[in-house]
Amino acid sequence: MAWPLCVQCNALSWVTCGILAYLITQAKGMAERDAQQAQHARDELRNIVGFSVAGEISKLDQLKKSGSIPDAEYGRLRAKLVQ
Repeated sequence: MAWPLCVQCNALSWVTCGILAYLITQAKGMAERDAQQAQHARDELRNIVGFSVAGEISKLDQLKKSGSIPDAEYGRLRAKLVQ
């Protein structure tokens, strides 16, 4: 026996409401986990390729002293490294 159309629509609306409620209540947590995983992946990559913040700041200092990058760019890149 097939379900009446009104029962099928009602069940579908409950499922849709449940999915929306889950997404609304869990979205912040999902975003935080994604950000943590991305930071962890960046850190792992830096460790693998031998990246060091001190080394990169030293390179930035050399670029600034040689005039290759302006002070504003130097400040932006240095702040990005230090975070």
